Amino acid sequence: MPGSPRRKFGFPLLMLVGFCVGASAATAVAFGLSAQAGRFSYTTLFDFVAPLGGLGAYIGHIVGASRNPEVGFKPLGPLTPGVLMVGGVIVLVGTVITLAVVMGIMTAIKGYPPPH
Repeated sequence: MPGSPRRKFGFPLLMLVGFCVGASAATAVAFGLSAQAGRFSYTTLFDFVAPLGGLGAYIGHIVGASRNPEVGFKPLGPLTPGVLMVGGVIVLVGTVITLAVVMGIMTAIKGYPPPH
């Protein structure tokens, strides 16, 4: 809305959205590679989710910092400790949740034990 005030630290949500986009792309790539190999690898999923999710969170920071210049964060360049901590928590918790959800779904589909 044009007249509504902007939230001072409203862009961590953009970092979370960026992580979700990166983690979704990583999961799709991991499933594509596992279809070719014939076996799903959680290590491969982790190897894709952590960096692509981190990249998505950083892109979310760039978008948020450029949309809210009054906060004082630079879109590009070194991250402040607070932004780095928020982004790190988003990536760490998001990666664990992504792996747990995929493992739960794969176990429900393929059965127990989890290495599929």
